[in-house]
Amino acid sequence: MGKLNVNFNLIKVRNNSYLYISIHHNRKRIRKKLHVVFQASDWDKKKQRLDASSSNNRTVNNYLAQLTNDIYEFYNSHLLRNEAVDLTNFVEYIDDLISPKAQNKEKTFLAFFLEFISDSSEGKRLTPNGRRIKKSTIQSYHSCYNHLVKFQTSTGYKLKFENIDKIFFSEFTSYCSSLSILNGSAGKLVKIIKTFLHYAKEQSWNSYDKFVKGLRVFPSDPNHIALTEDELNKIEVTDNLPNTLLFAKDLFLLQCFTGVRVGDLLSIESSNINIQEQLLIITTHKTEHNLVIPLSHKSIAILQKYNFEIPKINVQLYNKHIKRIAELAGIHEAVKTVRYSGNRRIEKLMPKFQMLTSHTARRTFITLMLKRGVLPELVMKVSGHRSRKSFDKYVRITQVESVNSIRNILDSM
Repeated sequence: MGKLNVNFNLIKVRNNSYLYISIHHNRKRIRKKLHVVFQASDWDKKKQRLDASSSNNRTVNNYLAQLTNDIYEFYNSHLLRNEAVDLTNFVEYIDDLISPKAQNKEKTFLAFFLEFISDSSEGKRLTPNGRRIKKSTIQSYHSCYNHLVKFQTSTGYKLKFENIDKIFFSEFTSYCSSLSILNGSAGKLVKIIKTFLHYAKEQSWNSYDKFVKGLRVFPSDPNHIALTEDELNKIEVTDNLPNTLLFAKDLFLLQCFTGVRVGDLLSIESSNINIQEQLLIITTHKTEHNLVIPLSHKSIAILQKYNFEIPKINVQLYNKHIKRIAELAGIHEAVKTVRYSGNRRIEKLMPKFQMLTSHTARRTFITLMLKRGVLPELVMKVSGHRSRKSFDKYVRITQVESVNSIRNILDSM
């Protein structure tokens, strides 16, 4: 059927500039003038959108995104039915979309979702703690929006506020399963949709609340792992590494010795450290909890190496380095992972070093402290967990280890 491309171009005619939509299909181009008004200097040619600093960027950019979505939806609906797109009908459809009357029509579900993303990005919507939404979270919103567009196009399910119910949940989770999206990831998408719907109610965009009972987040076991004491020792004694890996090794060990999240680790400054009392004092980025963490002599040695201020590193690169370090340390034990996509069970056997990330260090800290006999309540004080339910997700003690520990105690009685 050919490939479809939708672009926007700012074209100067005499002393005026006009925005055109340009649609390429089957070696033919449809170009139409759009009824939008803005300063030509605000146009970002590369992004094909208004610059974020312009006064009406949200209105115009949302309109362009929705226009693009509507055009692709029209095209894909024919594609799914294996029908040719009649050029005359296509042009008529585009004319209807870009008419001034169409611009003033009632907003669609997806248009409101784009406004939700804009409000989050621009600081008009904040976290419950009054902080700006993180860029990584905004990216996840965009990803969710793209999935909703594809879901509506591929299934024909009409996205309306009144239609977000148990039937939608069933259809959307089936869609996720068809793409082999794991339940944990599908659950995150559903969670974002619920967040959007609650915000829509707050903004009086929507009065329907069937989604409250209709949407639920999948329980999932992501098979997160922790290092054993022997494996941690192997990493400690692994030397002759390039400087970049040595730095990553130091960071990872410091996380294993303190249990801090990577974001908090990379924010450590000399003002956070009480050398006299050997304490690390931080306010966590994620929960804004104040934590007091004891520092071992190993932790202090690493901090001294960097003059008590941790240099920055890209987290993705850091995670890549951790895997390489663990591989060189000989952490090759085969680990079976079990995931679910819908009702489909997915088993995979892989070497343990490939599963390590920065968060493995936090789970390692908690697990090793418990194995050493520290009470869970005391570990929670240091790790910053407020509920036992969330804390227990970090504990990685095998059944064999539990049985052996209890047997040793019983034998000593």
